[in-house]
Amino acid sequence: MCEKRDGRGWLILDRSLYRQAWNNVLHDKLLPFQRDPVILALLFQRHKGATLDVLAQKVSFDPAVFRETVRAYNAAASGQEPDPFQKNPKDMAALSRGPYYAIDVSITSRLFPLTTLTLGGLCVDEATGAVLRSDGSSIEGLYAAGRNAVGICSHLYVSGLSAADCIFSGRRAAASLVRP
Repeated sequence: MCEKRDGRGWLILDRSLYRQAWNNVLHDKLLPFQRDPVILALLFQRHKGATLDVLAQKVSFDPAVFRETVRAYNAAASGQEPDPFQKNPKDMAALSRGPYYAIDVSITSRLFPLTTLTLGGLCVDEATGAVLRSDGSSIEGLYAAGRNAVGICSHLYVSGLSAADCIFSGRRAAASLVRP
């Protein structure tokens, strides 16, 4: 998003996803630094439209491009087409019922700015940590460790977990180097 869209981005929700966001923020065990920006964004950083075309107008999207983007997303969410970002359909929810919401998650957003953190990026052999080429073959002698090799932690990030990633993936790479 930062490299290709000048740090601009929108989170698009339909009625059920917007309600789910409120339910999660009010009932999940979140820390204040996680919960409070979401509440502010849901209240003050959102644009609302009864239809996709109305929402597109409010946030200055090209309505035809926006409709096609949502159509393709919904097709991927239902498993009819592959998702260009390789998301699994079970991790997606179709945008099907208005009103629709657009929440500004740009890097310049005052209430809900884009979190920037380098996570992952290299494809690695999960057994050895060897870095893989785009064709899936290993690059001899090149191993990745830490967040380059492990990716995003689940549920809740706690400062210091990156050290554990480095230890695990570094040990994995070292073990594969000493195997006959």
